[in-house]
Amino acid sequence: MAKRTKKATTKTRRQKSAGNTKAPLGPGPGKRALRGKLGRISRNHKRRSVWFQARAAWPLREARVGRLVSERARVEKEFAPAPGTTQWESVGPTNVGGRITCLVCDPANPDSIWAGAAGGGVWQSTDAGRTWKGLWHSQAVLNLGALAIHPTNSKIVYCGTGEANLSADSYAGVGLYRTTNGGKSWRLFASCAKTGIPSRIGVIAIDPHDPSHIRIGGIGFGRVSPQESGLGGMYTSRDGGKTWTRETFISAQNYWCHSIVFDPVQPQRIFATVTAQGVSSGVWRSLDGGATWTHLTNDLPAPAKFNRATLAMAPSDPNVIYLQVAASDEN
Repeated sequence: MAKRTKKATTKTRRQKSAGNTKAPLGPGPGKRALRGKLGRISRNHKRRSVWFQARAAWPLREARVGRLVSERARVEKEFAPAPGTTQWESVGPTNVGGRITCLVCDPANPDSIWAGAAGGGVWQSTDAGRTWKGLWHSQAVLNLGALAIHPTNSKIVYCGTGEANLSADSYAGVGLYRTTNGGKSWRLFASCAKTGIPSRIGVIAIDPHDPSHIRIGGIGFGRVSPQESGLGGMYTSRDGGKTWTRETFISAQNYWCHSIVFDPVQPQRIFATVTAQGVSSGVWRSLDGGATWTHLTNDLPAPAKFNRATLAMAPSDPNVIYLQVAASDEN
C-alpha cells in the first residue's frame, strides 16, 4: 500500500510539473518547449547554452537586435537617477577577467593600441599598453568583434559589433561603427538591419591600395529572422562602406568567414579563411581583387576537418603568411 501511495504521489508531482511547463522560465520558453529541440534536458554545456540563448530569442534562434536595443533604452529611462540625486559608481571587484576579441596597433604610432572587448566596448592605450582608457560610452551595444584602422588616417577607426562566437555568453551587435576623430565620438556607419551585414562581425579588412574597398567577415545562424540580417560570410563594400554585397563564391547559404588579409605590396591579392561545414572550408586566395577565388589545400588540414582559422602576413615579407587553425583530429 505504501508503494502505491508513493507511486501515486510521484505521478501527481509529475502531472503538476508537466502542467506547469507552459509557463516561461524568465523571459523565454519553458523546458517543455525546448525538449523537442534538445531531446532530454542534458548536463551538456552546449545544450544548456541553446536554452540560455533561447530565453532572449524565443521563438527565433537569434534575438532581434533592434528589439534588444529598444528594450535597453526603455529600461535606462526607467532606472535613470532623479535630478540632483547621487550617481552610482563602481567600487569593485576590479579583478574580473574578460575576453578581448580584437587588438590593433596604429601603423603610424606603435605606442597607440586599440582593443575591443566581448562585452566592454573599445579601449585605447597611448603608452604601449601601460594604461588604458575607455572610448565606448553611449553606444547601443557593448559587444565587439573587430577593429580596423584606416591605412592613411589613423583617426579613422572602424568597429564591428557582435562577438563572432555562438557560445551562451556571446551576443550579437547592430552593425559597423566608425570614428573620424580618434574615438571621441562614434557613429553607426552601417546598420545590420539596413545593409544586411552580419550581426556578429569577426574581422574588418581595408584595402591599403584603395581604402574605399572594405571587406568584413562574420558568422551567423543558418535560419534567421526576416526582420534582422544574420547570414554569416564575407561582405564587400566598394564605396567606403555605404553599400555592401555578400560574397557567394563559397555558398549562397550560410557560411562563416573568420579572417581576411590584403597584401600591402601586391595589389589585388587577398587571402581569407572560411568555414562552410564541407569541402569549401579552408584558405582562399584572390589575385584579381576579389573577382575570382582559388581554394588553397596543399599541406593544410582536410576541408572537412577545417574549422576556425586566423591569417597573419609578415610585415617584412608578404609571401610569408602565418595560419592558426582549429581542426578536428589535428593540431
